[in-house]
Amino acid sequence: MELSTKTRKKFGDDGGFWEDWYVTYTVHGQTCSLCLVRDYDKHDNLNKVSFILLDLGLGFRTLCLHIETTSETGFLRINSTQSIPWTKTNRTVDARDDVVDTKVYLDGNANQRNDLIVLECKKNSTDHDEETNVVTVAHYFADSRGRAFNIDDELGIGLSVVAKVRVSNGQLDITVEGPEQHPASALFCMFDQVNRTGIWKPTMCPHCAQPRSSASAPAA
Repeated sequence: MELSTKTRKKFGDDGGFWEDWYVTYTVHGQTCSLCLVRDYDKHDNLNKVSFILLDLGLGFRTLCLHIETTSETGFLRINSTQSIPWTKTNRTVDARDDVVDTKVYLDGNANQRNDLIVLECKKNSTDHDEETNVVTVAHYFADSRGRAFNIDDELGIGLSVVAKVRVSNGQLDITVEGPEQHPASALFCMFDQVNRTGIWKPTMCPHCAQPRSSASAPAA
């Protein structure tokens, strides 16, 4: 198991610039990379965020989502350059009457190696269905064939990265959690629940549901 992260920054001819953050992990010779790209204009305003997932180990290989603000409303709009075969889609309404649309994609080999991708959009109503207030993108990876980093000496590798995007003062505000480590068995339990219900929340992972000190996976 190899895990690495890196950050790059490049400037464009228009005076703007973009910076990207990569997390890459290789298990049994197969590599998965998750990239977060931030695009800034010449006034240092963050206008667009892109998430790119490239996984060479499974049949579904590339996900690319672009999230940007709509100048008229200040909401978020999502564009995808690939058609994603979502496994489940679900819409719920919370106690504050906010609408939550969840799309999940689960792929893998029955409790050996799995990827879970989650796209969650929260909005105040369905009046503008293509626009949203908060976007959360999550990627989980689990492989039961390799040894974990240091979680109770359990066999298996589990990792997650969760990014949340919202609008603050007219600009995109991004928070990223991860890469976080989990027991593989805990993530397989979560995958089963998500696959049956189409509902996702981080505490569906039994490891995350327990009070604990946060620990990120060590860089290679």
